[in-house]
Amino acid sequence: LTDGSEIDPTRIWIVQRDGIDVELTYRATDRTGRTGVTFTVPAVFVAYDHSFTVQDEVNGIPTPLGRLRSYFADHPAEPDLGGQTIGWANPDARGKAGSDRSTSRIRFELDRPDLAGSSPGDVSDELEAAARPAFYPRVSTADVRDDASGALVGGNDPIQVRYATAWLEHGNNKVGNPGLAFHTLAQASVVDPGGAGQGLVRPSLRVDTFSQTLGSGIELTSAPQVSGGTRADRDNPILSWNPADALGDAARLFGSIALSEIVEVVNVALSDIGGDTRMPKVEALIEEEGIFYLLSWEPTLKTLSIAGEPVFVVADDLADAELPAFFGANAHSAASVKLSQLVRFDGNSPDTEFELRLDNVSVRLPPGVPAIAVGFRTLHYRDPSDGPADLDTDIADWLFINVLAFLEPVRQVVVALLDLGDVKIGPDGVEADVEIPVPSLSLGVLGVAGLRVGLALDLPSQGSSTIGFNLSRRTDPFRITVMGFGGTGSLELQLVADDLDFLLGSMAVTYELAASIVIASASLSASLGIELAYEDREVTLGAYVELKGNASILGLVNITGKILLGLRYNLTTEVLRGTARMSAEVDSLFGKSETSWEQTVEVSLASDDKARLSLLGGPLGAAGSGPSFGDRFSSDDWTTYCKAFR
Repeated sequence: LTDGSEIDPTRIWIVQRDGIDVELTYRATDRTGRTGVTFTVPAVFVAYDHSFTVQDEVNGIPTPLGRLRSYFADHPAEPDLGGQTIGWANPDARGKAGSDRSTSRIRFELDRPDLAGSSPGDVSDELEAAARPAFYPRVSTADVRDDASGALVGGNDPIQVRYATAWLEHGNNKVGNPGLAFHTLAQASVVDPGGAGQGLVRPSLRVDTFSQTLGSGIELTSAPQVSGGTRADRDNPILSWNPADALGDAARLFGSIALSEIVEVVNVALSDIGGDTRMPKVEALIEEEGIFYLLSWEPTLKTLSIAGEPVFVVADDLADAELPAFFGANAHSAASVKLSQLVRFDGNSPDTEFELRLDNVSVRLPPGVPAIAVGFRTLHYRDPSDGPADLDTDIADWLFINVLAFLEPVRQVVVALLDLGDVKIGPDGVEADVEIPVPSLSLGVLGVAGLRVGLALDLPSQGSSTIGFNLSRRTDPFRITVMGFGGTGSLELQLVADDLDFLLGSMAVTYELAASIVIASASLSASLGIELAYEDREVTLGAYVELKGNASILGLVNITGKILLGLRYNLTTEVLRGTARMSAEVDSLFGKSETSWEQTVEVSLASDDKARLSLLGGPLGAAGSGPSFGDRFSSDDWTTYCKAFR
């Protein structure tokens, strides 16, 4: 060297000065033919005698090249390319997206020949005859920037990539690498737009591959399915791709339907890959104001069933789901997803817009226990950069199904006439609040009046779905009479996320008797009622008997009395509670007087001493165990009690 030092021609040298690697600058040409790509790496010199040794060890002793390989494993060469544009794959006429990427860093590793069962000596001789050393640098990973996916995903940090397996094994072979994939992302990026309505419609598209055909998208990893044996079939085979591979776990429709479950597998001819809209595609367009990045996708939809019940139904399957032809006989379902961003040349904030459109689709909600079906001619959600999000819906019709199907004839008549309720679709989810009055019925000895059927459906974009159903309410029960006997009743229930959250049912029967003579009249009514309640994971049974009486003498003296006996048993805590209440009132010319008495007692049927009663308000033991003797009496109380018998 110029300073008089020498490199030993019999060894391997990594040249350093003062402990710092001496670097050589290389000028390279990329795979697209672009020249002038420069980078620097440490200078390594390998003696000719060691250049063709293919083994890392001989008789358990590391060879010089084996030691060099270990060194590079611990000290990889990582040249900084400073954002130079590199074409990573050989150009192909089918690859309109190209392979150019702004590259920040490349990591090289030392690769060695694969003996594949051959004799090491024979391989070494062949390498030496060809003047090809038994080691060579290979790109392990690189840090690149993809402006399209960076603009859509958010941020523009370098993305670590490696060469795609399809590229390494098949290059640009149209059958072995149909999508012309060249890079696989070390960690998939996710296109997951936020903002209003993301729970109602959330695409969450995974970007895990860079390809010359699809840009930033997915790699066609499915084996080609050749449909026939002709040359044309072999040259243009049918390829399959499952969109579920590209959809993130968060992708949802109506907050609960996984998008990966309602998109159909794509079968596409090799020659149509670049222009097939059923596959997601990211592209960049140069416009006057800046660079316009667009992710577009028109997936084919399919019907989804949960627990044997169709939830999302495409137009072609309406009859199989026992739904009417909401959209006409020849309608078909369609979907379109677009996510775009304009990155301005003037440096101002980029404009981002998300749009999703569904045409001719139906949903049966809530999933698993559907009670209502809604047919959408159009569901168009748009979240622009210059204003609030907007959801435009065109509902063909909706109807009650399954357990609520008996209400459908009433709904068709009453709702149309009185406009008592409707389905509302918005960025926050799906809501339905319907209250239908049922006309009074009189069938001979049976009469029903005051019956109202209610449905409350809440399917939020985030959180659990809720469905409520009621036949009148406890505060306003329906009335029923059978052969002169009168009664009231109600039923209320609520389901949250396919689980029963609240249930209240009640029924009461009343019998009335009245008599009148010249100077006096009297009436007596007796009511018997039962109630079943489920709330906060506790089941309660209740029953009551109520007697009411009234007597009047010449209208001058009126006497009213009431007796109520009620029992309530909690099946969860096994506590029985009883209430007795009496009241009386006398109203005369001399004034009004009244009196009342009430007593409530509890007994724990889970206690060892089931005969012991406790007055309401007294100290109780742990729920489910009942009050013990010590809970009810202190030591001083017991001493005083015993002394009373002396």
